[in-house]
Amino acid sequence: MEYLLRRRGIEGLLSGNLETLQNEGRYMKLVRFLLPILLVGLAISCRAESNAVALDPAQEQFYSQFRSAIDGENARQLIGLTHPQALQCIKDEEKEYYYGLILQGLIQMLGRQQTIREIMSKKVDLRDIQQTSDTAGQSGMKWPIPPEEQLIIKFDKDGAENSATIFIARDQSQWKWVHLCFQ
Repeated sequence: MEYLLRRRGIEGLLSGNLETLQNEGRYMKLVRFLLPILLVGLAISCRAESNAVALDPAQEQFYSQFRSAIDGENARQLIGLTHPQALQCIKDEEKEYYYGLILQGLIQMLGRQQTIREIMSKKVDLRDIQQTSDTAGQSGMKWPIPPEEQLIIKFDKDGAENSATIFIARDQSQWKWVHLCFQ
């Protein structure tokens, strides 16, 4: 992914398109900061396992669609699963490109060759959100809407146990993915 960003930046420089180069540099910086923070739940998931419960049917539907977007490398589907307030962080004309980068990061982190062992749901502890907000704020990031729940995914990848957390919030009657945004 970084190679692709560098290459696109070089193409922007060679073509004399300074705006392209500046945008690519901004996105590279964004991806470097955003991906670790998007899945900040990795650090929280140790505590998240207590009081976790099975997914409700609406959460199961959300996770199935989220997983399909990743497996199908479908940035538009990922955009459709993102909470509208999180979508407001990105200009409309940049969304597909931006979420394409995020999708590549999710594919890299979660991979294609994993075995899901368990998926649980837990209400988000506001203290954890405050802690991540403080850390994120130092990087110029904020939650567009506080997440309500976290989906804790335990999986085996490359012979090792892993876990990840996806933060979600309701948008009307559907669960939607919530992520940090650059301020």
